[in-house]
Amino acid sequence: MRAPENISVGPLVPRLTTHVITEKLARQRFNHLLEAEHALGSRHPKGRSLYQVVCRGEEWVGLVLWTGAIWHLKARDLHLGWDPMMRSERLQLIVHQARFLVPERAREPNLASACLAASSRDLPAQWEECFGYPPLLAESFTDPESHAGTCYKASGWEAVGFSGRDGRHYAERLPEPLGPKKLWIKTLHPQAKALLCSDPLPEAYRAGLAAHVAERSALKAPQLSSLFEAFQKVPDPRSRCARAFPI
Repeated sequence: MRAPENISVGPLVPRLTTHVITEKLARQRFNHLLEAEHALGSRHPKGRSLYQVVCRGEEWVGLVLWTGAIWHLKARDLHLGWDPMMRSERLQLIVHQARFLVPERAREPNLASACLAASSRDLPAQWEECFGYPPLLAESFTDPESHAGTCYKASGWEAVGFSGRDGRHYAERLPEPLGPKKLWIKTLHPQAKALLCSDPLPEAYRAGLAAHVAERSALKAPQLSSLFEAFQKVPDPRSRCARAFPI
């Protein structure tokens, strides 16, 4: 059958793509937009960071700044089942979304959630290309006083708790008044939670382990004697009278 001739097809919407920007001028444009339109302004992170732009054709419709994860988040660590040792070893397998902005001139319904979905879709491969391993989990915050976090929920992020009541667990200093921020996580692998606790960690992710893991002794705890016990076996060269005092 022939399709009715009176049905018109609307314009095709370009697929959202993402790009990592490294050029100085592009970074300046990125930071300028954050300063002008983001409530927290721009940020100059220390350590690993990735500047990601979401594009519709040639237009920038989303800006996302990824950094290393926050050292201690009680809600996150409880959700994953991490103890302090495991957190210190595997924290680099989590990335923190420090900034997310849809520029004002590009805003339209559902675009924010589409940008978040495109961003997290491409993040593992882009992070691996820059730093040698893919992350397993992403984390971010929203301020419940001003944002419901609807775009995060719509793009598959999960709310797992809050930061500290005084804001100390938040990624940076914030203007008064401080208050708890809602913590969101996004799995970047179907088995992310299991992998973050697995022993041993699969080879593909071992480059994301902290450096001190490789330096850990191969001996088990019962095989290790204390320094005091070792000194007890050293012959005491002092005279009998001097031995009345501890060595």
